[in-house]
Amino acid sequence: MSDIQYIIEDGSRTLVPTPPPPDANYTYDIGDRFQLAMPDGGTVVFYELTRSRNQSSDVLHTLYVQRFDAAGNAVGSPVQAGNAASPTFTGFYGLTGVAFEDGSFAFQTSQLAGYPRYIFDFAPDGTFLNQYPWPEFASDITDMIRLPDGSLQVYYDYLQRTEQGVETRDVRVAILDDGTTTTLNLVADPAGDQRSVRAAELGSGTLVIWQDAGPEGGNGTFNLVGERVDASGQRIGTSFTIATSTSGFQSDVFALADGNAAVVWGDGGDLHVRRYGTDGQPIGTDVVVPDVSGGSVTVLPDGTIVWSHPEDAETDRAIIQLFDPSGNALGDPFYAAEQTEGQLLQYNAETGQLFINSGFPAVNTQYVYDLPDRFFGTANPDTLTGGDGRDILLGYEGDDILSGLLGADQIDGGAGNDQIFGGGGNDRLWGEAGNDLLVGGLGDDEIFGGIGTDVARFSGNRGDYTIERLDDGRVRITGADGVDTLSGVERAEFDDGTINIGLFGNPTLAIASFGYSDAGGGWVNNTIYPRAAADVNGDGRADLIGFGSAGVYVALATGNGNFAAPTLAYQGFGAADEAGGWADANRYPRMLADVNGDGNADIVGFGAAGTYVALADGNGGFGATLLATANFGTNSEAGGWVNADRYPRVMGDVNGDGRADIVGFAANGTYVALGQANGTFGEYFLGIDAFGESPSAGGFTSNDRYPRTVADVNGDGRADLVGFGSAGAFVALGETDGTFGDYFLATNAFGTAASAGGWSSDDLLPREVADVNGDGRADIVGFGRDGVYVAYGQSDGTFGAWEQALEAFGSSDSAGGWSSNDRFPRIVADVDGDGHADLIGFGADGTFVSLSNDIGVF
Repeated sequence: MSDIQYIIEDGSRTLVPTPPPPDANYTYDIGDRFQLAMPDGGTVVFYELTRSRNQSSDVLHTLYVQRFDAAGNAVGSPVQAGNAASPTFTGFYGLTGVAFEDGSFAFQTSQLAGYPRYIFDFAPDGTFLNQYPWPEFASDITDMIRLPDGSLQVYYDYLQRTEQGVETRDVRVAILDDGTTTTLNLVADPAGDQRSVRAAELGSGTLVIWQDAGPEGGNGTFNLVGERVDASGQRIGTSFTIATSTSGFQSDVFALADGNAAVVWGDGGDLHVRRYGTDGQPIGTDVVVPDVSGGSVTVLPDGTIVWSHPEDAETDRAIIQLFDPSGNALGDPFYAAEQTEGQLLQYNAETGQLFINSGFPAVNTQYVYDLPDRFFGTANPDTLTGGDGRDILLGYEGDDILSGLLGADQIDGGAGNDQIFGGGGNDRLWGEAGNDLLVGGLGDDEIFGGIGTDVARFSGNRGDYTIERLDDGRVRITGADGVDTLSGVERAEFDDGTINIGLFGNPTLAIASFGYSDAGGGWVNNTIYPRAAADVNGDGRADLIGFGSAGVYVALATGNGNFAAPTLAYQGFGAADEAGGWADANRYPRMLADVNGDGNADIVGFGAAGTYVALADGNGGFGATLLATANFGTNSEAGGWVNADRYPRVMGDVNGDGRADIVGFAANGTYVALGQANGTFGEYFLGIDAFGESPSAGGFTSNDRYPRTVADVNGDGRADLVGFGSAGAFVALGETDGTFGDYFLATNAFGTAASAGGWSSDDLLPREVADVNGDGRADIVGFGRDGVYVAYGQSDGTFGAWEQALEAFGSSDSAGGWSSNDRFPRIVADVDGDGHADLIGFGADGTFVSLSNDIGVF
């Protein structure tokens, strides 16, 4: 005989006892069964026993109920269900049940034709009260409500089919009271197709909803209709339309702790939640949770939204995701039961437990999850304190004080300058917007600072802790009170002082030159006077290079982010006629790259007749200019690369031989000319038919709107293509022969579309690709409105989730007012030689540098 298992989260089990057979000539087997969560934290198991006579085909079916307390101990003996003295039945299929707030409960057998269909009613102490047949022509019982007088309201779908096949389908309610049944039609004009009725008791009546396909029938979508019903089942007022064309999952209605109700429905892609008052009128605006479709949705009495859905098409395992009443995700999803057809989810408000019955029609296992307590703040300053168990605290707006105390808590400050305390347990703390104080306390905590200048506080001296930066940019701080992992946190405060742990330090004026103003040198824009940073003398530190009127100026890096005074290093590649007439960087772009592999960056200029190179001499100067290739120039004979916005050109070592190669983005794709040891370039070839101007090559029509560059994003020593499109950043990995593999979406961020961040212009919101964390892989660095954002390169060529790294160098006034990259260019290069790229901004008064914070392990 198979036993029923009641499985609690810790893995302990309680087996349902089987009544002794009344007759030794019979043997018993457990058939269908259902387990129901009760308001007091206990459980009721409703199960079928099949009694077979030995050596005979006679089979009798009996139904029993066994109650359990919250600890899983049996309460009393099994109680047999049915009106007869010793009731037996011909068989059952699919048992389900409902527990009511007063502790009473009711079970029903399934709607499968050919099997007995009954409703069994029980008192709070488990005493059997009555057995009722299903209402006539009921195709499905969808909801039950216990009224204060003890009667039951049973809501069901009505389906009558004539011999000619004509169907009448609507929704009805049956009042079950003291053995009698009274039925009423819920629809004033039942013509058409109404089904899937649901109900929630609100004290002043019942709010009822159903799906209505209309007189002509639906096409898979239904209108959602609502109505109020009194205790006798009579309609209060007229029905009203809640939503049109609903689909995606079963619409439902739930009673809330404040006396109101929440109605949920889907539109095929998103979840909608609307609150209704006791008068049947909507309250406030709808809550819309995107990308919720399939599975089932439950709203708990405090407004928490629970979405249960299959993990994927290949497995039956269910995933649970919680959302707060405003539709914000509460922590990460977690795995629940092995989901099969007919999965039922129940919540016990008394114990805070979530019950998931798995399996249909025979529910073999019940999974019980202790949900965390939930504390929701307001738009005002709040003080929220959790308990000893797992808690979720949300402060929302306002300067809040949130304390988790014991347990593994999830605490989200929301907007405002919040004080967040994890207490004991392995907690997750989110500061969100504002300048927040975050204290993990005991345990291994995850701390997310969010926007603002955030401080993580530790209860010991600096020397008591080990601090290290991980490859993904997070900071790990280990001490006697646990191992905490921090991201988006700028400072760590100890008893004996505070240190900066942000990815970048605050910007400082590194040199009063190369700036926009007269005092900064009069470098009025990057079109006439472009600026760059590269290591021209081979000391491992990037130097500042400016293409001025008279030629090329160089300020050598001296260490610690400082630079020597600029000198005229080369009388060429300048805007003046005597320096070559390179007066427009869009028409004649210039850059620096090590084209001959000697470790010194050389000047590369794309002129009219082709590409010109001046090799670095290792001392900060350059040799004579040479025509390195008669290609990639503006003249038609040189390829007709008329401007850098339409046909950009960049430099990078795409084949891993240590020499920079030319990469040009043309109409039909990306062309490459490999660098040679003498500083010239080989014949150009098509490296990939992508990242080009034409629609067939990707439609990268403008480098301002869709910038492209090269960098080694996977750390294999070869530069890869990176293109910022509409949906995000695309990558094509470099091959050893200078070609590129298939392109792919490497991150759905930093793109022009709103869903990808709205990076609509490289002049307003420039993006660079460089290794800022020293792991050998180039990362995306985006200069946004509010500051600098970073997404770390991964070994497969993709990028991790973006995070804000610095509230500076952004286009907004609060982030410095760097409103145009032409007027105030920003680049990324390692100016102090520590292996981590630093931020460089050419402002009004000179050049500002924000050094990467290589905290190492100390």
